[in-house]
Amino acid sequence: YNSMRTIAACLGSVARQSVAPAEILVVDDDSTDDTLALVRRFAADSTIPVRVLRNGHRNISRGRNLGIAATRTPLLAFLDSDAYAEPEWVAAIVAAFESPDVAIVGGEVLAAHDTRFAAAIAVSDGAVRDLAARGTILFTTCNMALHTGRVGGRRFDERWVYAEDVEYVHRVGNAV
Repeated sequence: YNSMRTIAACLGSVARQSVAPAEILVVDDDSTDDTLALVRRFAADSTIPVRVLRNGHRNISRGRNLGIAATRTPLLAFLDSDAYAEPEWVAAIVAAFESPDVAIVGGEVLAAHDTRFAAAIAVSDGAVRDLAARGTILFTTCNMALHTGRVGGRRFDERWVYAEDVEYVHRVGNAV
């Protein structure tokens, strides 16, 4: 939503992958700034097909589910509009799924928050902090991928508007 400051860098990082993705899905939550104009400009110049999915004013879990439903490939990677991917990101994802036992993978996330306050808020959630302190593996959907054929048809629980990624990975991990 309203990602005009960051979407070009995000999409550019995906376009510069050593292994090109099959397509790029952009889920938009009714942005009111120039986000979609920037996406359209990118799509016009891109060799990678780009589709925009409209989520309306709904939550992030529904947006993730729109992506799962719309993907045309078994592998689906999530990258938030305020993040960017290193050039080997897609190659690493593809390699991780070579094992038939892998349903979900996550990667390193380096935070570059605009302010110290934003950084503090990002790690202040008690549940997330407790899981991290216990050594429980956490995945964040700002850098996560799944194999649609290996998650048992599970979707994000749309009642979750925060920590939906932690809940999803926990639920899939317990069932698979």
